[in-house]
Amino acid sequence: MLVLLPVAILVITGLAVLGMQRAKINIGYIWLTSLAGSVATLVMLLAINWDNVSPFTGSFENLPGSTGYPIVLDLDRFSWPYAFSLVGLLVTVLFTAAIRFQQQSNPSTWAFTILVTASGLLAVLATTPLAIILTWTAVDLTELTVLVLSERDKSLNQRTILAFIAKIGGSILVLWAIISTRVSGSILEITNVNPPHSVFILLACSLRLGVIPLHLPFTSEKMTRRGLGTVLRLVPPAASLVILGRLPANVVPPSYAVPVLLFCIIAAGYGAVMWLASEDDLEGRPYWMIALSGLAIAACVRGQPESVPAWGVAMIIVGGVVFLFSESRRSFLPIPIAAMLGLSGLPYTPLASGLPGISVYPFNLPDIFFIMVFGILLAGTYRQLMVKKYSGEILERWMLAIYVFGLVILILCHWIIGLLGMPTGLQAGIWWVALSAIILAILIILSIQWWERSKLGVFLHNDPRLKTGRKIWNILVIVFRFDWVYIAFGRILRITQRLAQFITRFLEGEGGVLWTLLLIILLATYVMIGGSK
Repeated sequence: MLVLLPVAILVITGLAVLGMQRAKINIGYIWLTSLAGSVATLVMLLAINWDNVSPFTGSFENLPGSTGYPIVLDLDRFSWPYAFSLVGLLVTVLFTAAIRFQQQSNPSTWAFTILVTASGLLAVLATTPLAIILTWTAVDLTELTVLVLSERDKSLNQRTILAFIAKIGGSILVLWAIISTRVSGSILEITNVNPPHSVFILLACSLRLGVIPLHLPFTSEKMTRRGLGTVLRLVPPAASLVILGRLPANVVPPSYAVPVLLFCIIAAGYGAVMWLASEDDLEGRPYWMIALSGLAIAACVRGQPESVPAWGVAMIIVGGVVFLFSESRRSFLPIPIAAMLGLSGLPYTPLASGLPGISVYPFNLPDIFFIMVFGILLAGTYRQLMVKKYSGEILERWMLAIYVFGLVILILCHWIIGLLGMPTGLQAGIWWVALSAIILAILIILSIQWWERSKLGVFLHNDPRLKTGRKIWNILVIVFRFDWVYIAFGRILRITQRLAQFITRFLEGEGGVLWTLLLIILLATYVMIGGSK
């Protein structure tokens, strides 16, 4: 039961914050309470890493067909990096909340952030198929509840529900894998699953990552963009990426490996390019997730599942630093430098253990594309970190000091995970891959700076003959944002709702009884005719 204690602490802290808000207690005490519970959870996870705790095991003994499928929650070498990074992100969000009091940062958003993190922490602990389905559902329900309560825009609420339905598809695929293995006379085990059942697990994780298909829900959200918004974005991918690290090396049959790798290259490349081209970090946040998810899936498909945690942790921690780095000062320059160093993949840096997933032996053509994607991702991260950001608010020195301290904690969490928590440990990695990506990133950054300053770039930007090209680019961006998918599903749901309402009014009207009797007679006649034949 000790493995569930961190989750329990977060749930109790979140509920306590909501209760203190209703009791109208001073906001300073509420903030300290939320921070104390989160920091205590982070310290506890760090202590648990040195002391092996027993997993929690439960089962539905009276449920038919559940034999052989226990509910196991464990804090092992695959789940601990994600658990520690999620709680570290939560602590940083609460520390940096000091400068967002005028941006809808209040006790309710703190409580929602804590509860969403608790659901994500529970999900990364799941090690068995039934536990995965239940914890994924818990994450989805928590996210759905928080988004519906936080957003007053009905159109965004509708898209929230549609995205929830899409994520449920991932759980259905896991359930289908359980059924298919049961039919074949075996029991599904995540660490020992073989094709074709492993393909269902891979598709389930990819569907929830937003990589298959390339859907970007809530790309126009107007709710709290930093803090709660960052946690809402990064928790669901963490709950899926942890599963990829547990899969065996032969997760994809050789006949499917090339198409899947091609899709990963397209997805990761598209995400990296759009991340580089985004006007700000919040607009590019979905593309950051797609790029890192594509690289993580590629590592799994190429037989390097132990490289997946490095990419998943980088998505959470480096992404958290980028999205929470909302105040730029010259004295804050070490923060983006430290974040970039953790993402560089240089020897004995946290991401070094992830490079074997994008460059395997022997060197081949996909390696070149993945290294290019990594270089573009580095260039985009540098660009987003170095953009001058000012909230326009008058901030006191203590606010800025707490804000910087929170970001430093998150960066330290990255190095702690790299040193203590990665499945392969802190290693040299593949130094020439990191160096090649860094050189490419430098060339991209210098080219962009030259283009923005040169007369040629200004001339071509204003040239009316290039308007057609810019229109085509804007159309492609709109198409690949996949907002049109949510609009289409919304219209289908509205048509179905109107049809159901029409049938209900038709049957409940004055002639409803007669129509019901007529339908029963027709059905009985059809059954009798079929039986006679």
